[in-house]
Amino acid sequence: MSRNNINILQHELIGLESSVHKYKNNNFGIIVDETKNTLEIEFNGIVKKFIKNNSIFYMKVNNELLKIKGTYINNRSEDRVKKKNKRNW
Repeated sequence: MSRNNINILQHELIGLESSVHKYKNNNFGIIVDETKNTLEIEFNGIVKKFIKNNSIFYMKVNNELLKIKGTYINNRSEDRVKKKNKRNW
């Protein structure tokens, strides 16, 4: 099953292009690591760590821009894949 705007919360986020709302660098970077509470995004060779719970992320999926609240992805990726989420954003 491929990633799309409906099932993105049930997929791995590593490798997606992402930007963070209200971060001084509005450019898109690549998600390189994910923990339960943080996402690490690489911008032009520099890796920055963001707390999921306090952030709003913009992610490009299949040439579509999605706005995702960090609270929806604030758990381990392996737990999120198993969990069924309602699309509330």
